[in-house]
Amino acid sequence: MKKSLLAICLVLPAAAMAQDFSYAYIEGAYTQGEYDDLNVESDGAALTLSLQPTQMIYTKLNVVYGEVDDSSVDIRSGAITVGARTRIADCIDLYGGVLAAYKDFDDVPSTLRNGNRYDVDGSGLGAEVGLRAWLNPKFEVEANGNYTDLFEGDLDDRSKNIGYETDDFTASLNARFYPTRTFSVGAGYSYAFNNEIDTWSLGVRYDFCCY
Repeated sequence: MKKSLLAICLVLPAAAMAQDFSYAYIEGAYTQGEYDDLNVESDGAALTLSLQPTQMIYTKLNVVYGEVDDSSVDIRSGAITVGARTRIADCIDLYGGVLAAYKDFDDVPSTLRNGNRYDVDGSGLGAEVGLRAWLNPKFEVEANGNYTDLFEGDLDDRSKNIGYETDDFTASLNARFYPTRTFSVGAGYSYAFNNEIDTWSLGVRYDFCCY
């Protein structure tokens, strides 16, 4: 496996092999989701602030707000992650962390069809693991796997009523183009397996530091 990764890096320009990855950045993105099981769509925004206290440790705060199309339902979520990274090849990073997560659904219509609406929320824990790779000095790709279990709160009790599973694994793939060393534009896709949610994103990132 390591020989295969090394072979990938050997075909890249020397400048890409010499570049490190920054884990200190702020990123904003527009998101669009499709809930396959519920046959609804949503539009929203995501903001991520990541800090790098040491070269090997990172902390990350992520908040997301979404509105379900043709509905009054709002969805808010957030997560705080603490993790570590390591270089497994000259152009590839492996990282992983543990996280605390929160999710809130506002103005959900009652299944009794009596006109009443309610709010539900849940919190829990999870973990992530990912790979970042330089394809050339200005182009990066990232693959990520994320598992969360929202076991606290009334969201777990009412999950069947609103058609949402509180434990889920999400896989994502992102690509970023760097016009400069600190600024990038990116696009991504993710899929949540239990809830059958497809999400596309388009955003910009500013790196605070480049090692």
